[in-house]
Amino acid sequence: MAAGVCPRNGVTDIEENEFVADDDRLRTVDEHLAIVLDGIGSIDPIELTLLDSQGLLLAENVVTDVPLPGFDNSAMDGYAVRAVDTRDASAKHPAVLPVVGDVAAGAKSRAGMGPGLAMRIMTGAPIPAGADAVIALEETDRGVARVAINRAVGSGECVRRAGEDLQAGAPALGAGAALGPQQLALLAAIGRDRVVVRPRPRVLVISTGSELIEVGNRAAFGEVTDSNSYLIAAAAKDAGADARRIGIVPDDHAKLLDVLETQLLRADVLIT
Repeated sequence: MAAGVCPRNGVTDIEENEFVADDDRLRTVDEHLAIVLDGIGSIDPIELTLLDSQGLLLAENVVTDVPLPGFDNSAMDGYAVRAVDTRDASAKHPAVLPVVGDVAAGAKSRAGMGPGLAMRIMTGAPIPAGADAVIALEETDRGVARVAINRAVGSGECVRRAGEDLQAGAPALGAGAALGPQQLALLAAIGRDRVVVRPRPRVLVISTGSELIEVGNRAAFGEVTDSNSYLIAAAAKDAGADARRIGIVPDDHAKLLDVLETQLLRADVLIT
């Protein structure tokens, strides 16, 4: 059996397939990490509600079947107009248009208006048929029956077009995306109330050593307060795992095997 030599204390009998690369040198940390990760399988995905999936990784490619936004709507409170009807407007010579109605957010049907007219409109309300722009309230006299518009408006101004953010059939989120508040809001906006995700791996941390004592106890001579398990569990949590400490197992082979066999039933990863 080939062996390697520990550079610190000359320890031999390190099996080559554990720590030594093919060229008889010790593996680097990155090399060893790659080998460890290569031997770890994926956890089966599960389907969860949106809020229950927060902080997890998406395990499916999400494609929207609706445009976002779903219809042309106003980005401002103001007046829906035809841009051509305001082309000569200025503060000194405003364009004065009759106001023929109001369009509220949540309107169930699309209003319409003819040339030379205006409609008061709320943010998020559908753009009336015949209008192609919105002038903000602040740039008018806020008229009720008639409105004076103080500048020319460009076609499409203050209008959020249907599908401007996402077209129907477009990818919304890809597998592997981390689900934070913005991603959950996007999923809700396209009508998804459940998604397939990778659950958090269950990581259990066991400290071994007869010299170890639990935090909160006064260490006698030769005893050491266990701190490594807190470090490892906290690091696992930072990486997204559901990590827990199991406690301390003394240097007793039978006890260690018993704990390992018991805890492996409820762990995806067990660290000692």
